[in-house]
Amino acid sequence: MKETSYRTVNLEDGRPVLSEAIDRLDREIKYSKTLKVGILKLIHGYGSSGRGGRLRTGVRARLDELKANGAVRFYVKGEDFSIFNAEAVKLLDECGELRRERDLNRENRGVTFVRLK
Repeated sequence: MKETSYRTVNLEDGRPVLSEAIDRLDREIKYSKTLKVGILKLIHGYGSSGRGGRLRTGVRARLDELKANGAVRFYVKGEDFSIFNAEAVKLLDECGELRRERDLNRENRGVTFVRLK
């Protein structure tokens, strides 16, 4: 089986409002599919500034929509990205490079890993 590749997308870059971050998410998913990238690591932050984590909440809500529509297979929240999570293990099995990912087993609420279709 061919190893799946992954790339990182920083949705926080430039401090966008939620609608801009969602637009970028949609564009990055399409672009990643053209590159034949199978997994995205999304950096969206977790709201440590006290503003409530709008990007994190909004991005994950959009991922729920994309999953329901069949545009993505599944996603793993950074806080669940560990060797003890079944879906995270699927990602690790498909992409050995993720085993060296600094957020593995760190419960980082500021990232989400997405398995594309």
